[in-house]
Amino acid sequence: QVQAFKNQVPNSKKAVLHYEHIGEIAGKHLIKVTPKTGRPHQIRVQLATLGCTILGDVKYGSNYKTPNRSLYLFCQQLGFEHPVKKEHTVVEAPWPLFGFWNTLFPVLKDQ
Repeated sequence: QVQAFKNQVPNSKKAVLHYEHIGEIAGKHLIKVTPKTGRPHQIRVQLATLGCTILGDVKYGSNYKTPNRSLYLFCQQLGFEHPVKKEHTVVEAPWPLFGFWNTLFPVLKDQ
């Protein structure tokens, strides 16, 4: 079981993320999240603890179950040190345009 605490407790590990509210459509909010540490389920747990569950994330409290059990959590950009070239590499993906993502497109197109 993974859970978040406001203060450190025995045997806990620090988990830090930054988030920014981008916009809202149909009562749903688009949030840009930048994790600073890499803990298991970090984004899902920390957002749920704030009362902001990810759409489709029934494990952490979402009341919306997607037809294919997927989450509306998307990695748009990933940066890492390339294992061979030993240089910082950034990979970007286009926004998905299916399901509820289509509804969010007016907000997404400005990102």
